Amino acid sequence: ALECDAESKDYSFKGIIDNVVIDVPTKTVRVNDFKTTSKALKEFSESVDHWNYWLQAIVYLKLIRNFLSKQVKVDPDEWNIEFRFIVFDKYDQLYAFKVSDKTRQSWQQRFEDVMLDAEYHLKFKDFTLPAKYAKGNVEL
Repeated sequence: ALECDAESKDYSFKGIIDNVVIDVPTKTVRVNDFKTTSKALKEFSESVDHWNYWLQAIVYLKLIRNFLSKQVKVDPDEWNIEFRFIVFDKYDQLYAFKVSDKTRQSWQQRFEDVMLDAEYHLKFKDFTLPAKYAKGNVEL
């Protein structure tokens, strides 16, 4: 179980990571998140979006960077941090989906957008509508 404060310190991120492998000689951290699915492996990417697993991945990566910095006392920028979904499908097949740097960067941008919405809701204590509607930013 890990926890770290958000930049605004009005809230924190918490998570229980399934598996972490720290390879000190190569300065590599592998974060493994186990998933089971009732679909085939080839359809797992749909689940990543549907269940917001991408958001969980970014939070876990944030927690690991904080852990390296605060607990291990190393610069996380000097380490290679990898993320994998270890997926067990309906056919009893197992596969480790490594998340590419390009995908991680796109998820990071999505995360930042989600956090802007979350901070709006926390600031104004208004949870009646999604932030873009509450702000009046949606037109047909």
